[in-house]
Amino acid sequence: MALTGTLQDFGITDIFQLIGQQGKSGVLHLRSEDGEEVHISFHNGAVVGAEHVGRRHRELLGRMLVRARLITEKDLSRALETQKRTLRRLGDILVEEGVITREVLREMTQLQVTETLASLFHWKRGTYEFEARDVVWDENSVTPLRSEAVLMEGVRMVDEWPIVRRIITSPKNTFVVLRELPPPEESAGEVDDFSFDDEDGGISAAERRVMELIEPGRTVEELVDLSRLGTFETWKALATLVEQGYIRQLTPSAAEREEGQGRKLIGWLGRRLVALVYGAVVLVLLLGIAAVARSGMKGPSTALAEIRAGAEATRMERARFAVEVFRRIEGRLPFSLAELVAVGLISEGDAARLRHKEADLVVVPLSIRDAEEKEAP
Repeated sequence: MALTGTLQDFGITDIFQLIGQQGKSGVLHLRSEDGEEVHISFHNGAVVGAEHVGRRHRELLGRMLVRARLITEKDLSRALETQKRTLRRLGDILVEEGVITREVLREMTQLQVTETLASLFHWKRGTYEFEARDVVWDENSVTPLRSEAVLMEGVRMVDEWPIVRRIITSPKNTFVVLRELPPPEESAGEVDDFSFDDEDGGISAAERRVMELIEPGRTVEELVDLSRLGTFETWKALATLVEQGYIRQLTPSAAEREEGQGRKLIGWLGRRLVALVYGAVVLVLLLGIAAVARSGMKGPSTALAEIRAGAEATRMERARFAVEVFRRIEGRLPFSLAELVAVGLISEGDAARLRHKEADLVVVPLSIRDAEEKEAP
């Protein structure tokens, strides 16, 4: 079948529909007016591969696996070294090394294909050429996508993207959970091979997956990577959750304002803490002097030593209390006394005295270690 021309005369949807209806096998070569080049492989009318020539770094399979936290940078580096020596496919190496399962490889390979296909439906100008021939494809890693399913999903995305983008305004936005989702129902339908729209109690599977991943400071971009649903499905799920009042969207500037308010609260608590502790220090001094006056047995040096010991104990207790205040406000433990000084929970002078007593190795790290032990499974 000779099929060649421009996208202005024969659009993406027309080309996919023709190839799918006739059950053709071959490679569709697409070139945009901006110089992008994509090759789509078809087997009996179904899509079995999509390669973006000069694929951007973040779109490479290995980088996608790292961003999804399925493998580590170390895993990827080791597999790439093996790939250089053997010229084998990266995914097969990771599976054979036991880093990921064959099911995960299939899922991520499919995601890579669908993301490439989704980008095509935004092309307005360019050229195409279909090369009819037998296509070799990996049946263990790729699930064929029906052309009609790709078309339906592509048209849906084009129609809904403007609505989604009006709600979710930036990939850098973050979210705050306002209320929990209702519990899932007992039964659920089958998931389409190119969509994630099945609803469970009015909440789609995609929305439930995205909701589970929302954490303070986690951006839209990070949620796209972690959800493994694709850009459109993740953005749409977030837009729906915002519209239904389950989450609140924070733009980068709004997030900074909320963080600033948290800092102000820490500062307020710190000032109150300073007043309380210095009051305790004065009380220790008065009690020490009174003890000396009453007993008449302890010399000035002994009384002074007791007063210093009491002040030191008070200072240590204040540091521990400051650590707890920091944890409640910031959601984590401080890594050093310097962080407590920076937010006004203790003074630089107290920090210096605590460091002199090696408290930096006692107060904070011990607190962190205790927390880690509690959180360990």
